[in-house]
Amino acid sequence: AAGLDVELTDTIGIMEMLQSGGLAIKVNGKSFDFVQVKMFAGGISMQSMRSSGLIKTTMRERRTVDVDYVVKPLGARNEKDVEAKLKKKTSGLFRKTLLDVEWQGGHLARTLNFDADLKRRIMESGTTNLEIKGDRRNDCIRIVHKKGLKIETVSESALGFPTQFRASVIEFPSREAIEICDKIAGYVKST
Repeated sequence: AAGLDVELTDTIGIMEMLQSGGLAIKVNGKSFDFVQVKMFAGGISMQSMRSSGLIKTTMRERRTVDVDYVVKPLGARNEKDVEAKLKKKTSGLFRKTLLDVEWQGGHLARTLNFDADLKRRIMESGTTNLEIKGDRRNDCIRIVHKKGLKIETVSESALGFPTQFRASVIEFPSREAIEICDKIAGYVKST
């Protein structure tokens, strides 16, 4: 995955993190502890066809997926202090041009706004759908890259019984987006 050292994991106390659904991926050598991929609804297209007297149904679905870069623990920190949302300023009615970005929120947002290199990287890559949230229930902080991953699933059935299921990634987060989230995770750990 983009030249990164990754592993699927169910250890290091991650099982409780999966209560809300999603896949945990450990990325070695990064400031975030792991990545959690969370699915939400997308568009579905369904096709039925009759062959040899059997009804075969194919369901194709494209989904955008949130990618959470998780930093543990939240500990005694106030959730409001670590909350931050990236706001973008654009111009143009149809073809939007990114003019500026600014973090809004608590103490962490103010700290991120002082990093000119982070701002430059966000502007150049267009990685603007970022949000940072404290998660008291799971004792962590989530750097959420909204709609950071695009997947397609295809399921086939005959006579109502599943016969095949395939999932493929259409678009991974860019290496630059991962590096941006890693830099933010460094700030999260230091606050």
